[in-house]
Amino acid sequence: MTINPTRVLVVDDDAAMREVLEMRLQEWGFDVCLASDGNQARELTQSYGPDIVISDVLMPGLSGLELLRLLKTARQANPVILITVQASVDVAVEAMKQGAQDFLIKPLDYCKLKSTLDSVKRSIKMRREFRKLGARLEQGAGLREFIGTSKEMREVYDFVKVAANSDASVLITGESGTGKE
Repeated sequence: MTINPTRVLVVDDDAAMREVLEMRLQEWGFDVCLASDGNQARELTQSYGPDIVISDVLMPGLSGLELLRLLKTARQANPVILITVQASVDVAVEAMKQGAQDFLIKPLDYCKLKSTLDSVKRSIKMRREFRKLGARLEQGAGLREFIGTSKEMREVYDFVKVAANSDASVLITGESGTGKE
């Protein structure tokens, strides 16, 4: 089974920045696609299907914040990392309110970028696994492995089905040896 690399769309009107990011991201094992503005990025989110978007904030035409809003209103779950040369607390706060994964200042701290990307990759992987488990539960495969038919256990099974269709985190507690795994 081959593992597909995480796809990253880099959006920046500065060609040099796009090239540097492309080089770094490829070194880190990402599949990279480049866009020179927000409008091109919007088209590429449909055709390329990125897992992550890294976008400059200030660009002619469609800005990084506007692109972020479009992606979020289109219900696309792409994590968006915004980068900018002109740091402003107001813009950073607005970006985070709009759902940006992170807000980084140019010149980029590549250790921080790598850390953010690694965190996003883990989140994407967990979300995919969660969907797979949810699909298995819908097919009934997951519940056949559980033991117990009491009323209480049926309530647990119902709760598991509901939780599997949600993005919420679930904490399972109980005494040692009670089969929480």
